[in-house]
Amino acid sequence: LKSLNTSDKEFDPFVAPDGLSIWFVSDRGGVRGVYKATRPSPYHDFDEPQIVEATSGADMPASPTVTADGRMLMYVVPEKARIWQTVRKKGSTEFGKKEIVRSDDDGSRAWRSAQLSSDGLRLYWTEEGGDEITTRAAVRTETSKLFGKTLK
Repeated sequence: LKSLNTSDKEFDPFVAPDGLSIWFVSDRGGVRGVYKATRPSPYHDFDEPQIVEATSGADMPASPTVTADGRMLMYVVPEKARIWQTVRKKGSTEFGKKEIVRSDDDGSRAWRSAQLSSDGLRLYWTEEGGDEITTRAAVRTETSKLFGKTLK
């Protein structure tokens, strides 16, 4: 993993189901966001990671996950209790504008982690408030639709 390790903050790795890409969060060179590295086969080293431009910003993201087809990326901004998604068109390498898919604007809780199902239809996240950690979920019938109400 020589190409992945640096002295910068790098954490929350997510290996795609096919094992050919790894996604993680970092502040490499002062640029915060989700980074992606690929390889031609599981027997090769990963290439030099590249930032997913749509995810860069002042906030440090966490917990990136990607659908099995690699077209949808979702991550959480823990301290702001927001879950973002960005999607790329079939055959495209660039992700589009990021969108908030879930948020809690009252500021009383932090969302430390989130996980998107490989088909993009189910979303799970943890809410931390006071001494309690709770798992939440939301579902949708198609990836082009909004997630429904929060399931507790």
